[in-house]
Amino acid sequence: MRNSKVCHVLLAVLCMMLLGSVPVKAALPSSILYIKDHLYYHLGDEMNVIDVNLEWPEQVDGSLVVALKQYLAQYVFGISNSNFDEVYQLFKKRFGTPVRGQLATLPDDQKYCYVDCRVKQMGHVSNRFISFSLDYNCQPAKLSSQPADTKHILITYDLVRQRVLTMDELLRLDRMQGPEFVNRYGLYFNSSVDTDYLNQLKSLKLNNACLVDNRLLLEMTLGTFNGENTDFEMYIGKDVERLLNKEMVKSLKQIEPATILESLQVPTELDGEPIYANVEKSPSFPGGIDSLRQFVLSNITYPIDQQLIHSSGQVKVSFVLDKKGQIRNVSVIGMLSPVLDREAVRVIKLMPNWVPGEINGVPVNTQVIIPVTFFSR
Repeated sequence: MRNSKVCHVLLAVLCMMLLGSVPVKAALPSSILYIKDHLYYHLGDEMNVIDVNLEWPEQVDGSLVVALKQYLAQYVFGISNSNFDEVYQLFKKRFGTPVRGQLATLPDDQKYCYVDCRVKQMGHVSNRFISFSLDYNCQPAKLSSQPADTKHILITYDLVRQRVLTMDELLRLDRMQGPEFVNRYGLYFNSSVDTDYLNQLKSLKLNNACLVDNRLLLEMTLGTFNGENTDFEMYIGKDVERLLNKEMVKSLKQIEPATILESLQVPTELDGEPIYANVEKSPSFPGGIDSLRQFVLSNITYPIDQQLIHSSGQVKVSFVLDKKGQIRNVSVIGMLSPVLDREAVRVIKLMPNWVPGEINGVPVNTQVIIPVTFFSR
């Protein structure tokens, strides 16, 4: 729904103060980096096509979440390292070198490989937890040297205990089985599971689970007496505590959660040149601030599920505007909800080139922060 009566968006460009030309040095309480790449790499005569769609945590509620970043890097990229730039470069090198320009000859279809990597934020409650869906899919053709692999997992990272929770640490698994579970939580089964199917239920297998704000997301497989299996997902919003591990419940109810303040090293260079927070001539959107507001209002979508729960607040999106006026290195530094954060980033990435900031009449890389405020009425 575009320009819904229940959605109002406010914009402001905050960070371009005329206080001199000082490279960026700042610590951010939270920062989720949004990366979307479509890459072509060749390894000898093999062609590798790589799609990357990541919502990568740099810092969450003052913590650098090192254990979380190591887990994500190991699962998605097969590299145990919390430094994203190093991990990403090592991962891409596995597939050879970037394709630049047109190829002299078309690659053999039997030597292609298609790779898809995804990290998607699912939920976040400040100082309690953050959760993600992780996917890695590598589909090599017959003569490709890349190993086939497909995997998926949901994870919940405990921000109090600073670790990725196992299924046992998150849930009371003894309460996730059989007719009692179906009778109590059957109304949460999605439309792919009808009543007749449930009446023939033989087995119930839990595949994945994570917390999503005040709900619990479960991915399960139902088996029936006639041998049919159905995969489905369900969001449970009632009696959630009954299904959670006692320590997890205690962690969620902690009155004063531990606060960890660690400094995030914000990049001070882009392509070998400084990034400035303060410039003599501020960057500008084509047509000015009114055109910027109109662009966002014309392109923003207020997701219906967020309207229904009256989700409102501010998303702060940070990016570097390079000296050509292109938007680079987009991240969310003020989180609202994964869905609205994602929507704000999507619209920012749709923007045309800006007029870049200047120092001494020369275009420079400039740090920009745009708050996007959603509220229902």
